[in-house]
Amino acid sequence: MKLVNIDRKTLDAYLQNSPKPHFLQSPGWADVAKSRGLIPHMLGLYDDDGKIVGSALLLERKILYYSTFYCPRGFILDYRDQDLIMAMTGLLKGYVRKHRGLSFKIDPDLIIRKLDPNDASVIETDEANLALIDTLKNLGYKHRGFTIKFNESSAPRFTFRVKVDDDIDKIHERMHQTTRNTLNRNNPYKVKIRKNNFDDFKAFYKTMADTAHRKAILLEPLSFYETFYDNLYRNGMSDLIAAYIDTDEVKAIFDKDIKDTNEKIAELAVNLTKKNKGRLNDLKDHLNKILKEKAQVDMINEKEVVLSSVMTAKYADKVWIVHGGNRDILKFLSANYYLYDYVLQDSHDLGYREVDLYGSEGKVDKDSELYGLYLFKSRFGGDFDEFIGEFDLTVRPMMDKLISQALKIRRKIKLKLAIRKGS
Repeated sequence: MKLVNIDRKTLDAYLQNSPKPHFLQSPGWADVAKSRGLIPHMLGLYDDDGKIVGSALLLERKILYYSTFYCPRGFILDYRDQDLIMAMTGLLKGYVRKHRGLSFKIDPDLIIRKLDPNDASVIETDEANLALIDTLKNLGYKHRGFTIKFNESSAPRFTFRVKVDDDIDKIHERMHQTTRNTLNRNNPYKVKIRKNNFDDFKAFYKTMADTAHRKAILLEPLSFYETFYDNLYRNGMSDLIAAYIDTDEVKAIFDKDIKDTNEKIAELAVNLTKKNKGRLNDLKDHLNKILKEKAQVDMINEKEVVLSSVMTAKYADKVWIVHGGNRDILKFLSANYYLYDYVLQDSHDLGYREVDLYGSEGKVDKDSELYGLYLFKSRFGGDFDEFIGEFDLTVRPMMDKLISQALKIRRKIKLKLAIRKGS
């Protein structure tokens, strides 16, 4: 077997026909990586008959005179064939060493367990995929362990995936009752959805910033998201989707509801029977509620407000909701529910098989800042999947250790200087 550099067309053709295509292994993602200062290497594994049987998009990051390599959600091949895994590993090791690499990392798109969304207990285990951990360890990889939190790995080790190649009614039937109840209200305040309006980009970033602040998670600079979208959209691989309201329209809906409720209260007050008393109290409670909600809308001066937005990645038969956020205002309008439902329906209409809601923690922790995110995603009726995790293979052990220690010392010095400068 041999491992050689391949062109975009060859890589794309192989991935499109593989059982596990992933946008992070695609030529489009190579463009994103390159624009971020990484060096992409598109590699194909060929058997002795000249047939391509595996691929790997390696992303090289320069560190002093050496490099580290990352193969996100890859490499792509038949993981049931241990000879292929062995061949790919050996050839990748030689390739990385040739390019002055210290190590390379993989985190394959392999599901080891299906979990119960209610309590994260194990429903089903893929024993073959689980056994691959020992296979990879025997080949020299170091498994980074069964991490639980977002920040413990390069990519989320847990996710929710919703099948959309079914009848729309059945997709909705699988959703949690809370989600169905929200959607069954038929969008009373006319939350609107639009796709790929470039004017929404700053509004998208605002939703991201609000969410990052609320959840205490990392917010990348605007250019990070611009790079992601520009490169993938150019390859037909991304959509920017926003949920927004016309504030004048929403105010008018509230005004009508308030007027109608006051009229009903007046009618009942004239004929206040024992039977009507309970109904009157319900109407007063409703009036108090909508007056408080209307006050929130009245505080907004903009004619139009984006409340929730997402950025997707699309490749082969799948869609990933990779980035997204929600404003801290008007949460009672449930704009994020209508937005995600739109993504599911749009993906279904365009012929995709599955939508990956992209990332969750692997533990039901009500004290976690991300518990709300977990709860929200779990309510769309998807499978709760656990990935196999990250594996590192060191090519130059001694030099890798020395450089790692040097980088730690440099980070400590930078931190001390920053503290002195700020004091």
